[in-house]
Amino acid sequence: MRIPTLTFNRRMASFVTLVVAFVVVAGGSAVYTASRLSHEIELMTVDCIPGLALAGRMESKIEAIERSILEHIAATNPTEMADAEQEIAQATGTLEKAMKEYEGTITMEEDRQIFVGMAALLRMLVTSFREDVMELSKADRAAEAAKAHWKRGLAAYRELRRVVGRESTEQ
Repeated sequence: MRIPTLTFNRRMASFVTLVVAFVVVAGGSAVYTASRLSHEIELMTVDCIPGLALAGRMESKIEAIERSILEHIAATNPTEMADAEQEIAQATGTLEKAMKEYEGTITMEEDRQIFVGMAALLRMLVTSFREDVMELSKADRAAEAAKAHWKRGLAAYRELRRVVGRESTEQ
């Protein structure tokens, strides 16, 4: 019994078929990889990089608000208190603007949920100052103002710092 051998033409056709199949598989893999890479680059340029810059700006404004609240509590005259109130209003406005810009960079639902929590914490911090601290501080009751801030405002400040810090390190 004789084993049939392939002719030269059949061998060449088989070789070309294998090469074409290999090129098709490699090309498909390259297209898939390029598509995934494109998606990752888009996430970085639309979400991560702008988000990092804005998270840094938000973090500095949160610190400025907290510092101004403490300056208001420690102030001994109305001018210092007015300056601290003006700084709080200015930093809050800048922070709200940065948060609106940041909201435009959000592409993932998890980040959107974190953002909603940040907005609530900011409102709590500012409301705590206006409702709990400001009148006590203006009435020269610094110890009571500090306790009032400790109860609600400081907790919001610490949570804001934690969330913004998480945002700036995880993106």
